[in-house]
Amino acid sequence: MDFEPGQAKELDLVKLTNYPYPDVNELAYTVLDPKPADFRVTLNGQRLTVKADDDVPTGKSETVSIGVRDAVNDGQSGLITLQVVPSTRPLAQPVPDRAVARRGSTTTVDVLANDEANNPFPETPLRVVDIRGLDGASLPAGVTITPNSTRSRLAVNVDASAEPGDATLQYEVADATGDPSREVWGTVTISVQDVPDPVSDVRVTEFGDRLLKIGWTPGVFNNSPITGYVVTLSDPSTGAVDSTTNCTTTVGCAVTTPGNGPANAVTISVVAVNAIGPSTAKTMAGSIWSDIIPPPPDNPGAKPSTAACG
Repeated sequence: MDFEPGQAKELDLVKLTNYPYPDVNELAYTVLDPKPADFRVTLNGQRLTVKADDDVPTGKSETVSIGVRDAVNDGQSGLITLQVVPSTRPLAQPVPDRAVARRGSTTTVDVLANDEANNPFPETPLRVVDIRGLDGASLPAGVTITPNSTRSRLAVNVDASAEPGDATLQYEVADATGDPSREVWGTVTISVQDVPDPVSDVRVTEFGDRLLKIGWTPGVFNNSPITGYVVTLSDPSTGAVDSTTNCTTTVGCAVTTPGNGPANAVTISVVAVNAIGPSTAKTMAGSIWSDIIPPPPDNPGAKPSTAACG
């Protein structure tokens, strides 16, 4: 009989028995020693259930010896040969992993956590048997990755000086059969990220009535896209915050001031934000205020009128 790893089959032993009498119900069976090492054998009356272990090697052959007797005599025992053939279950399908590691921190990645849903032998966990890309030549400077004893959890340590960027590793997964021909590869991408660098050249681009429009030059986003900016107006003498404004543009961000003129002067600072967090604030030098600038005269070239008295 052929068995795939983990496969179970049930046999009607009466159909495998030569018996010259019609009353087959009196036949009684026993499983004789030695029992097969890589199969689980269960006898229930005249029916025999045989299950191959999940990790039994392909090509393995064992036998199970069955004794039989009727109500009067012992019969001649028989052998059933159990042959292991390659599994036809689907291969495991590792799901790509992606982990964010901030500079100056350590992050742990469980590469098998999202793979068990595609395990063809769910009663036996998948195993990592090899990892490619752990050597220093394959990783960015300042990044070290240390697997645990089972290779399934990776401790990613990122130095504070590491350059933001991505590094990809491959891990080889084995299922319960242990059959090398069924091993598959998965990937894990380590994304070294950090908060954005500070903005620069903070400036006022337009004045208005209780209104300032602010511009600046963005800094490096450090491998995590900038999602917005926060402009803060503060009292220059006390440092108390007057207002905060969220902006998505780097030019012409409109902010409302507490009033016009020098008595309502403010200091302006800008922070860039990405998925990791806010950058260091960049503050514009000095203080500034909004004001109303009168329009030019309608006819600047006209001569003033004269009046005569008399």
